[in-house]
Amino acid sequence: MKRETIKKGVYNLKHGGYEYPITFQLIKDGRKNKVLHKSISLKIPVTLFHGKKDDTVPVIYSKKLIKVFKFAQKKKSCNKKR
Repeated sequence: MKRETIKKGVYNLKHGGYEYPITFQLIKDGRKNKVLHKSISLKIPVTLFHGKKDDTVPVIYSKKLIKVFKFAQKKKSCNKKR
């Protein structure tokens, strides 16, 4: 993936019946704007929803993201079907 992105300028990621163009510029912008390495000091309500069976983005990223909001009104909820 990395070699093709550098060589051609784009990599077409196929997942779940869709195709996503991943460009070198997208990767550069992502590195520049890393949200998980910053602190957000706003006192605002924050709600995150994340499916436990999400096979694309692991739940750990939502847990890391909610920690970025230092003073937010956080509410953790989990619906467990029995």
